[in-house]
Parts: sequence; structure tokens; C-alpha cells
Amino acid sequence: MYSKADSNRQTRLGLLVPAGNTTFEPDFHSAFSSQVSIHSHRVIAQRSHASESYESMDDINEEAVKEVEKLALILMLFSSLLS
Repeated sequence: MYSKADSNRQTRLGLLVPAGNTTFEPDFHSAFSSQVSIHSHRVIAQRSHASESYESMDDINEEAVKEVEKLALILMLFSSLLS
């Protein structure tokens, strides 16, 4: 059950974006209303790639998993401070 206060809260959407992609953020900002707050983090591949390829996407996906693990740890630490 939602209260009226919940319906006025802004929804937060987190994005992990490949560093070379310049369209994700503007696209998401234009697709959602002001009720959605977009928070993005650029994921940089550890190896250099000349162009987008399956190998570069695999590399970025590996880095994205590492970044999500960092966020999970930060969230756990932050929530333990609040309790």
C-alpha cells in the first residue's frame, strides 16, 4: 500500500553506461518525466579497444559486474550506519 507521500517521491534510476556511449544519458533523460531521477556511472574497459566489438562488450560487462559489486558493498555499509 502506498501513501500520498510515496506518490510524490522521485523515483531513482541507476545506469551503468559504457564510457564511449554518448547517447544513453540524454535518451533516458528525455524518455522519463521529472518524477524520475537518472544517476549514471561510466564503465571504462581495462583494455583498449579500437571499436565496439563482442570482445569490447565482454570487457565492459566484466567491469560493470565489478562496479555493481562495489555499489552493493557501499549500500551495505551505508545501510548499517543508518540502523
